[in-house]
Amino acid sequence: MKLEPQPNDAGAVETPSEGQLELDEHYVQDEHDVNPDFELPKYLLEDLPLPFRGLIASIEDPTKASALLYASIASIGAALPFVETTYRGCPITPVFYFFLLGNAGSGKSIIAPARTLVASLDASIRKASDEEIRQFHRENAARADAEKDIALDVVPPAKKKFLFAANSTGAKMVRDMCNNPAGLIFDSEADTLKQALRAETGDISSALRQNWQREPISVSRVTNDLDITTSKPHVGIVISGTYSQVLPLVRDIENGLLSRFNFMWLNDAVVFEDPFAPNLSVPSEVAKHNADSVRDLYMHGTAKDRLPCTFSFSGDQQQRFREHFVPIVADNLFDYDNATTLRSALTMVRIAMVLTVCREWFDNGTLGTSVVCNEQDFQTALALAEAARMGTDTIINRLRSRVVAHTLPPPRRSNLEFFERLPEEFKTSDAKELADQIGVSRSKMFELLGDSRLFEKTKHGHYRKLPPDKP
Repeated sequence: MKLEPQPNDAGAVETPSEGQLELDEHYVQDEHDVNPDFELPKYLLEDLPLPFRGLIASIEDPTKASALLYASIASIGAALPFVETTYRGCPITPVFYFFLLGNAGSGKSIIAPARTLVASLDASIRKASDEEIRQFHRENAARADAEKDIALDVVPPAKKKFLFAANSTGAKMVRDMCNNPAGLIFDSEADTLKQALRAETGDISSALRQNWQREPISVSRVTNDLDITTSKPHVGIVISGTYSQVLPLVRDIENGLLSRFNFMWLNDAVVFEDPFAPNLSVPSEVAKHNADSVRDLYMHGTAKDRLPCTFSFSGDQQQRFREHFVPIVADNLFDYDNATTLRSALTMVRIAMVLTVCREWFDNGTLGTSVVCNEQDFQTALALAEAARMGTDTIINRLRSRVVAHTLPPPRRSNLEFFERLPEEFKTSDAKELADQIGVSRSKMFELLGDSRLFEKTKHGHYRKLPPDKP
C-alpha cells in the first residue's frame, strides 16, 4: 500500500486483500484490522538523506527496503541523545523501539546493516572505557603502595558501551541505561529480551516505558544491590523475530510497552534468492562506509560544553501535523487505538529529527545548535509513522484476541516457557522432563495440562497443544 501524505490525510487504510500475510494462522481477522503492506513513495525514496539513500538503493523488494530504513533510523536515532525538541511541553530525543516480524526464512536479516552503522561508535566507546578502567587501576595501585596502612574503598568507573546485550538480566540492563548517555539494544532474536522482562531478574518494562518518554529512571533494589538513576535516558531498540516471539514479551497489553514499538512485517512468501548476487553485499558495504561518520556525529554532538541541537517544525509543518493526526484520533473506536495514534505522532517527530539531522551532517557536512525540519523529511516521516501506526494497531488487535491463552499472570514466566517449548504432540514423561528443566512444579504442570484452553488429552498419557484461539 502506498502512502502519499497529504495535508488533510486522515489516515484512511485499505482492507486486507486476499493472500495477505497471516502471521498467526489461527487468528480470525476482524473489522479493525488493516493491511500491513507498506511501500514508501518513490519520490521520497529518491530524496532520502545519506546514508539511508545508499543503504536501500540496491534492494528491490520495497518492504525489505522499508524495513532496513526503519531499523537504520532507529539505530542512528539512538546515537543522537544531544538532539532535542519540545513536545507537549517536555524535551524529547529520537528514541525508537522497532520490531520486524517475519516467518522463518523470510529475510529478517535484511536489517543487519543497521547495526553496522553504529559498530564503529560502539568500538570507540568501549576502547575509551577500557583505557579509563586501566588508568583507574594503575592510579589505585599507586595509591595503595603509597598508603599501605590505609584501606582503599574506591569504586572503579562503570564499563561504557553503546550496543547493549539483549539477553541481559533486567538489573544489568538498567545499569547500562543509567551508566551510558546513549545506547542501542539490537538483536535478531526478539525473545532474548525475555530475560530482562522477567520479574525474577528485575523486570525493566517500566524503565523502558520511562526511557521512551525521556523520563528519569531511578531504581533501587536490595536483592541486586541496585541504587542508580539517570535523568535523561536514551536507549533505542531494534529487534526481529517471528510472531510467536512477540508473545513472551507481553505481560499485560494495557501496560503501554507494546504500543511504544513500531511493528512491521515481511511478506510470507519464501523465495530462494541467489546467495552470490553481488548486490546483496551493497547495504553492508554502505553501512561500513558510513559507520565512522555516525561515530563522528555522536562525538561532535556530545563534546564537552557543547549545547544540544534543537530541532523544530516550521509553522506550516506544525499545522499540517495537527491536521493529519486530529481526525485520526477522532475516528478511533478504542482507547488502545488512541494510545497507538498518539505515540505514532511522537514517532513521526522523532523520525523527522533523525532524517533532517542526517541530511545536515552527511549531505551538508555540518550541524549547528538548531535545525528546522526539511520538507522532504517531513513528508517521509509522516508516511513512515503512519505505516508504523497501522502495523502496531494490527499487532495489538491480534494479541488482544489471544491474551487469555498466552498472557500469563505476573510475576512468573516459566509457565509460558513450558507451553512454548512443548512439541505439538507429547507424552506426560516429556512434560515432566521439561518442567524439571525450567522449574515448573509437578502440581503446576498437571494444572496446565488440565487446562482445556491449552491442551487436549488424546489418550492416556498423551497430549496435543491446541491452537491459541481455540476455547
